Amino acid sequence: MKKFLFFLLTAMLTLPLFTQAQQEITIGTGTSTTYYTPFNSLWGYSFVEAIYTASEITAAGGSAGDITSISYEKSSGSGQTNSIIVYMKNVSRSSFSGNTDWEQVTAADIVYQGSWTIPTTGWSTITLDVPFSYDGSSNLMIAVHEYTSGYTTQYFYYTTASNTVISAHSDSSDPNPYSLGSFSGTTYVQSNRANVKLEITDPSGCRAPRNLTMSNITSDGADFSWSPGEYETDWEVFISETVVPDSNTVGIAVTDTFYTFTGLNSNTPYNAYVRSYCSTEGTYSPWRTIAFRTACVDVSTLPFTENFDTYGTGESSYPTCWYKINTYSSNRPYINSTHYEGTGSMYFYTGTSGTYNIAITPQFDATIPINTLQANFMYRANATTDRLIVGVMDDPTNASTFVPVETIMPDNSATTWTERTVSFENYTGSGQYIAFKNEYTSTTAYGYIDNLVIDYIPTCVKPTLVHTNNITATTVDVDWTAPDDQYAWEVVVVPTGTAITDGTPESASAHPYTVTGLDDQTTYDVYVRADCGGGDYSAWSFPAHFTTNPFCTHPLNVTVNQITGSSAMVSWNPAQYGALSYTVEYSESGLYNWNMQIVDGTQYMISGLQPNTDYDVMVYSNCDPGTADTINRSFTTHCLSGGDPFTEGTTTAYTIPVNNYYHYSYTQQIYLASEMGGAA
Repeated sequence: MKKFLFFLLTAMLTLPLFTQAQQEITIGTGTSTTYYTPFNSLWGYSFVEAIYTASEITAAGGSAGDITSISYEKSSGSGQTNSIIVYMKNVSRSSFSGNTDWEQVTAADIVYQGSWTIPTTGWSTITLDVPFSYDGSSNLMIAVHEYTSGYTTQYFYYTTASNTVISAHSDSSDPNPYSLGSFSGTTYVQSNRANVKLEITDPSGCRAPRNLTMSNITSDGADFSWSPGEYETDWEVFISETVVPDSNTVGIAVTDTFYTFTGLNSNTPYNAYVRSYCSTEGTYSPWRTIAFRTACVDVSTLPFTENFDTYGTGESSYPTCWYKINTYSSNRPYINSTHYEGTGSMYFYTGTSGTYNIAITPQFDATIPINTLQANFMYRANATTDRLIVGVMDDPTNASTFVPVETIMPDNSATTWTERTVSFENYTGSGQYIAFKNEYTSTTAYGYIDNLVIDYIPTCVKPTLVHTNNITATTVDVDWTAPDDQYAWEVVVVPTGTAITDGTPESASAHPYTVTGLDDQTTYDVYVRADCGGGDYSAWSFPAHFTTNPFCTHPLNVTVNQITGSSAMVSWNPAQYGALSYTVEYSESGLYNWNMQIVDGTQYMISGLQPNTDYDVMVYSNCDPGTADTINRSFTTHCLSGGDPFTEGTTTAYTIPVNNYYHYSYTQQIYLASEMGGAA
């Protein structure tokens, strides 16, 4: 008896607290090949959902448990590595009814995200980041989002299963699994479903929770809920931005299948974790996790400003806490590198009839009525047909709640940035989101906004469309647009990059207004604000940028031509700035015996030169005061030749070159080649 008790005790001590049975099942035995699934490898981007029924899983020997890996069998094609996201769900559907009948997925359904290295042939396994809790009675949906640009066709074995696959794919547009209704690429339903191998762990001890959900997410809290893995009644929860709990981590003990997290930071990504506690075995299940982001805080402080410069640029760049709605392409609007100032601006584009995209601000606090606000921003279009509609929305996810307030149209020069102001004074709705909508007109439609400022409608209205004219080296004319009842303004000009507070305001009672005393060849910013009296000033305008002219520049295109043995013509084009006259100086090369002549025009004939002699000539502008840089040229006079004077003879005659002894005469003279310098 003692031996039996000892044996029994030893056996109990050596048994694990619970065991886990591994099931490896294969669904599909077809030997035909396809590139459609598990992802559409003939295209640059794809999102493919496939349904495997509960009866198929049961027939293959599977049951409820945690799916830890999936495998697909490749037939042919070169090996490659792709970036993928895998989603899994327990679903009731067994097929797809059409090319818009998607099974909706969320971030909570992600079981793997990363690289998938696919061999040339054979089974290729994806080990899940998060084991998927299969309930044993539902059908199984597996979705693969492949988002590596470009493609190399891969062929996988498949089995025909009617309408069990739905695909979205394109070479240029990456499908967004969360808004497939707006996808502009190709979608279809088909029956070529990839053969799949599932590894299922059946934890006969403590089952992990499943169906994790986040709801009622606010700026500082969220509700967390789940379903028991089997019959569990005790759990622990844990939340962190960065810490991943392990088996030794102690969470918050709960006896309900829900928990409310509080005291969280706004607009912050978190991971919520839960695990089961099985008191009868005294064991814990593995942790299960779901990611979420807390909501943004409502805008409660004004002015609200957004320069679109801190998010990067490109189709994946977008301001934090802003919303977007699109019917053309899921990646528009986004932050584009075309900008008024800084590095980026909000960019809109629609390319087909009836489409639009909307950029929507964060929600404004209920204590700030929208009809007390105005939006001021820089706007740029691409063509005169473009339109930007500014409005208000109740629901940033529902385009039907958009209420237009004002339509912005480009100036004649559509691609020039111009300042625009939209008042919401006449808005009578209840919306607290300000929105910018770009929609297709008679052709493709573009738009950009930058330097957005939303603030209370001021009692003193800010001047707009500040611009400059008649720029000189030391002065500039500044003009602007202002209400008819404004009669006084202040103008500040500061070197670019200098704070406006470092400038000295100049009072102006009319516009345009001339600013004097500037430095030449300097880039400036000019600001204008209205003086409404009694110490009531408007905000400063957006700056206009300009560069003063150089004070004095040299003549252009100086040339020496019409060279003879005794003369040469120096000519030039006028200097661009500052020249009142020009000075021409010339000397035999190396002697520096300069002769000087001031010229009002743009050419001067130098005479009295020696034949076959090198000369230097320089020309410079005379300004008030000072001179510009000199322009130097060199030339050589010709040998003595026709047109040059013969100075050797001293005898006189009245018979040449005309016979002036008579009233009428006709004479001819011959000059020998040797006298004229031969070939010279």
